[in-house]
Amino acid sequence: MANTPTITQWVLGGHSRGGGMAARFAQLYADELSGLLLIGTSLPKEPAFDLSTITLPVMKIYATNDGLASVAEGHS
Repeated sequence: MANTPTITQWVLGGHSRGGGMAARFAQLYADELSGLLLIGTSLPKEPAFDLSTITLPVMKIYATNDGLASVAEGHS
């Protein structure tokens, strides 16, 4: 990010485990991002990576039959 100063907004995203890693990064560096996209993933459940206090816009995409990210988790 520091090596590309012409890009002024960054949205980080990931699918499955990549989504969990993206969420961890976003929790640590929320001030450097413009958004977070999570696809078919559960948020990291470790207390150290709680996203409830960040003000970053987050979009979560899940499917009814994906077997991982439930509708209930999508609204938490």
